[in-house]
Amino acid sequence: MKIDIADPDNVLPCYFQTKKTQTTPSVKKINAEVGKSDKPLCIVWNVQEKKEGNVNITSLGEYAIIPKKFFYELLKLYYT
Repeated sequence: MKIDIADPDNVLPCYFQTKKTQTTPSVKKINAEVGKSDKPLCIVWNVQEKKEGNVNITSLGEYAIIPKKFFYELLKLYYT
């Protein structure tokens, strides 16, 4: 179902898909492929970069990509 983190107790507010790529994940395509739509999807992206003659790959950082509506819901929870 393209969901990488299991939540058998249904306590997490969203589903998670993890990516470790050099290019930006196709958010639209990934969301379309996910087998569930009752919760938002969070794409956790580890940005990769080739170094030293295109042999070694290193991480440039990690990012969470979420729908704007879900982001606003999280902000409301934080400020309440």
